[in-house]
Formats: sequence, C-alpha cells, structure tokens
Amino acid sequence: MKQYQLKWSVRKEPLTNADITKLVNLWWDPANNRRKVGNVVVQVGSPLTVALGSMWLLLLESGMRLAELTSDKWDWTRCSRASVSFMINEVVYRSPSRLQLLSMRAGDFVIVTPPPSKKDPLGVIWGCKPIWLDFRGEDRECAARALRELELTSPVDGTKRARTPLFVDGSGQCIRGGFVRKVLKNSLLTFMSASRAKRISTHSFRITLGCKLKAAGCSDSTILALCRWQSLKSLEVYCRLTPKDYAATLGRARRADAKSIQVTSLPDLGDEQDEGRQRREEVPGDRCTIKIEEYGLL
Repeated sequence: MKQYQLKWSVRKEPLTNADITKLVNLWWDPANNRRKVGNVVVQVGSPLTVALGSMWLLLLESGMRLAELTSDKWDWTRCSRASVSFMINEVVYRSPSRLQLLSMRAGDFVIVTPPPSKKDPLGVIWGCKPIWLDFRGEDRECAARALRELELTSPVDGTKRARTPLFVDGSGQCIRGGFVRKVLKNSLLTFMSASRAKRISTHSFRITLGCKLKAAGCSDSTILALCRWQSLKSLEVYCRLTPKDYAATLGRARRADAKSIQVTSLPDLGDEQDEGRQRREEVPGDRCTIKIEEYGLL
C-alpha cells in the first residue's frame, strides 16, 4: 500500500501598518536614494522606482491581483495607462495636463477601471465598477498621490494611453510578475527576518486590505465588494457605494491594523496561481506521482 504525506502550503500573512510604512519609505523616502535592493538600485523620482512604489500602494488600496498589473506579454487584459483617470474639482480627465495634475487637492480622486480578472475574464462584471482612490496630498502612503506622481514622471498622452502598460520597466515593457516578486522579497528583507518574509507575498497586499476592512468593522459583503470578489451580495453593496462612501470605507481601513485580524476569519478572496495549493506528496522512497490540487482559499 502506498503511503502519502499531506502537506499544506503556508497561508500568506498580511502586512502590518509598520510593515507598510517601512516598505513605502524604502521606495519613496529621499533618504534611501541610491540604496540597493537586490539587483535594483532605488533612485527616488526615477521612472522604475516610481512605478514600483506606486504598484505597492495600488495593490494595498485596491485589492488587485498582481496578474492584473504585470505580464510577460502585455495585452488588453492588463491595466494600461487608459485604465487610470483623474477626477479633479469634480471634472474627470482621462489624459490630464501637468498643470491639472498639480492642482489636485483633498476631495479629488484617481479612478482605476479594473481589467478582466480571474473571476471576471471578460471584464463584464467589474469593468464598469471603478476603484475610487481619494487624493491625500500630504500622505506618502496614498495610492492616488503615487499614481499622480507616475503620471508626472512618465507622462503618456491621448490614444497612446490604451497601448501603454500601467507599469513599465526600464525598457518600456510591462513589468513582469517574477521581477516584482523578487523585488518585494528583497525589499522585505531590509526590515524583517527571512523566516517572516517567507510568509509574505504579493497576495499579502490583497489579504492586508481584507484584514484592515475587517478590523474596521466592515461586513463580509463590503470586503468582497472592495476586493472585487463576485457574489450577489458584493455586487449589491458596490451599487450602493458613492465615491465618497468608497473613500470613507478605505479611510477606516487605513486607520485599522491588519495584525488584529486572523486571516481565517476573512471571506474567501480567491488565490493567485502560485498560492493556496494543497500538495499530496509521496513519503521519501515511494515513487508515486505528485498530485497538485488547487483550492479556493486565500
């Protein structure tokens, strides 16, 4: 009789508020200029540094999956610069001028249109339901502020926006997921132990948003709605959210700390391809084939 040993992958952990601050400062604080993170040199204000710094904050506030932002071969199913527009003084601009961007104040928004995703492959469910990111000019941990900086640093005008990936590398190509994962790991190792860094991944940003919403007292339906996980209740909640409601809910979440919430208490937010796997493996010495099964947990 063949013997099997059941091994569960380690569930990824959320980032704490202290982790978020350290990660953001690493990529945005001028004091870290020219600091080496793995093979990448932080150059505050450079296109690649701004792109990576903006990506961390967008993942944190939107609950987006890495696959929606990165690709080895970019196409329309990933976010482009056309996915981002700006509501400035209650007027929406799809290709704002530098002067308009610099005029942004509290009460303005960056609007992100979600691309097709795992649970919405054609973009018919969430593609018409934008992500509202409120602008907080003095807050370094503000995704809207970071995306404005991305526009100012690497402007793309008019029809070119639809043909340009939201986040590009030094060669102008869409940033690849493998590169982002390596940079994140090396970034984490600058301020946490290697053992803890192993429990953090790009999916932790999505888990962090869910935990912070939970800690802020939001219902499971609201958490699913802001993380864009399809269910009848989440869609009903989203339809009742105005931009100000959306911003207020995210504001409560920002003030909460994910470390107070057990990940197991979250509703199912879905997984990425390389996470949430149950592996049934043979005991050493047996020659049975390894079977990998996906499950729908975090």
